[in-house]
Amino acid sequence: MEKERYHYLDTMKIMATFCVIGIHTIPTFMHTDNIGLNIFYDTFLSLMHTAVILFMMITGALILSNAREYTFKDMFLGYIKKTLIYLSVFGTLFSMLEIFINDGRIDIINGFLNMIMGKSWDHLWYLYMLIGFYIIVPVIKPFIKSAQKSQVIIFLVILYLFNVLIPIFENVTHTEIGFYIPFLKPNLFYFVLGFYMLRYYESDNKIMYNIFALIFSIALMAILAIDKHYNQNKTAEILMSGNLTSPVLTIVAFNVFAIYKKCADKIKETHLTKTLISLSFMIYLIHPVFIHLFNRVVSVESVILSSPPVSFVLIIMVFVVSAIASNVINLIIKFTATEIFKK
Repeated sequence: MEKERYHYLDTMKIMATFCVIGIHTIPTFMHTDNIGLNIFYDTFLSLMHTAVILFMMITGALILSNAREYTFKDMFLGYIKKTLIYLSVFGTLFSMLEIFINDGRIDIINGFLNMIMGKSWDHLWYLYMLIGFYIIVPVIKPFIKSAQKSQVIIFLVILYLFNVLIPIFENVTHTEIGFYIPFLKPNLFYFVLGFYMLRYYESDNKIMYNIFALIFSIALMAILAIDKHYNQNKTAEILMSGNLTSPVLTIVAFNVFAIYKKCADKIKETHLTKTLISLSFMIYLIHPVFIHLFNRVVSVESVILSSPPVSFVLIIMVFVVSAIASNVINLIIKFTATEIFKK
């Protein structure tokens, strides 16, 4: 059976890939004492973290909603093996590069050990997390697929309550709540939310509601950034933090997904999107290399780098160069695999 293709999810994934590059580019180049620019960058950077949530939602939507029933053998010989290969190769190479830059030596053993211990480059955390998700898919998918809509909603509420809302309450009030469930991070919530959005979310409602909610969330994020910088408000910092526990980012991600779904009929596959979606994973893997190279090789005045237009140009440059390099790497991998199988 041919796998069903959701072109709006492909387009959303490309957008999310671009935003992830923005997350890693802006902190590297943001050098400004201008509080107004700091507020802008803080708001912009926090919103860019929605991309991480969208990646999880897209992955959950595609894996948990398809008709295939996965066994542990399927997951280990398929998704997990492939992810482990990429993680082992690039995690080791990146760690070796860091050792070489800092100490001037080539150290394969410590590079590999750093990868095992999760001490390679920071952006690879997603691959470690993804392997964990793949491991529990054979357990969680039968329940999710057979559950009624109301049961999925209750499950989502429980996950969000214990993994997002209660930790925020504890941080803001400096109190502790003893009750917990053994899902220590909100990652699973977003995987299941992606499934819910794809399978149950009605796309015939007015899109303006989602656009209004998105604009409201962005405005709220800006207000929190102002409060954070002018009043040093810790609560504002917690609520707008660029991580998975920000309720504002949850609202943003929900409405971005909803808007894309409601525009599904208008989003068609093009040669560009088809090419970029095939490169998106590799772009994610290698883009920090070009950020590091740019930061080390090119000397640019901080006053210029603190300008939003220049920052956007840098993000575009990193995205384009990463896409070109990813295409070259994919061609090399394909050519090498072909030659091996010929023999």
